[in-house]
Amino acid sequence: MIDRIYLSILNEIDQKKTLTAAAQALCLTQPALTHRSIGPRLWQKDGHGLIRSLNSSA
Repeated sequence: MIDRIYLSILNEIDQKKTLTAAAQALCLTQPALTHRSIGPRLWQKDGHGLIRSLNSSA
């Protein structure tokens, strides 16, 4: 089962498109968000932001 924090992290990264913005929205530092993040290969860098990788399409 996935913890709620992981779902919140994934949701914020998807909405905000950057780890820093997602971390701010969750009141975390960017390193704390990165440490808690699951599946770092779910995201690919796209310029200055992030997009879901092909492997994460649902």
